[in-house]
Amino acid sequence: MRNPLLLKQYIHSIPASSLALPAMSKNVNKGSSEQQPLMQVMLDFENGHLKLEGDWQFLIASNEKNDAACVNYNQERISLDAAIYPALPINLDDEESNGLVLALEGRIKEGAFFSYCTGLLVIDSIRTGFVGPQLNITFLLYDLQVKNSELTFKLPVYTTVDTNYNN
Repeated sequence: MRNPLLLKQYIHSIPASSLALPAMSKNVNKGSSEQQPLMQVMLDFENGHLKLEGDWQFLIASNEKNDAACVNYNQERISLDAAIYPALPINLDDEESNGLVLALEGRIKEGAFFSYCTGLLVIDSIRTGFVGPQLNITFLLYDLQVKNSELTFKLPVYTTVDTNYNN
């Protein structure tokens, strides 16, 4: 009997692009010699924590449901800290994990300002194949103080299966 495949942590980063940066924000890399990612997400399922950092204009422009005015609302990078409820490692071998919905609640730091957010995190199985299950982690976050401000991202998760083949 093999041990269950547990998803405890997940980190995803969208690197800065020399093509996208001029169109997105003139404030990215202000005073910095190294480019910061457009978005970086860290999910700690075991301890129930989501941390997101990114360029505001990229985050808003990547989502269709936001008002056009939201893009220019903030010119800086934002950071978001949220709790994931319930906090638990996700058993990817369990069929009950497909379609799993977890609640999110936290706060967004925009420069010197803070606002509160709420949302959902969804884990969907796309398929199981030769290399193992492929999943999507989708999170939907809503800034409670900015009307029509939604962040939705679908992030891929690839796993490998340790299988012994006789050739």
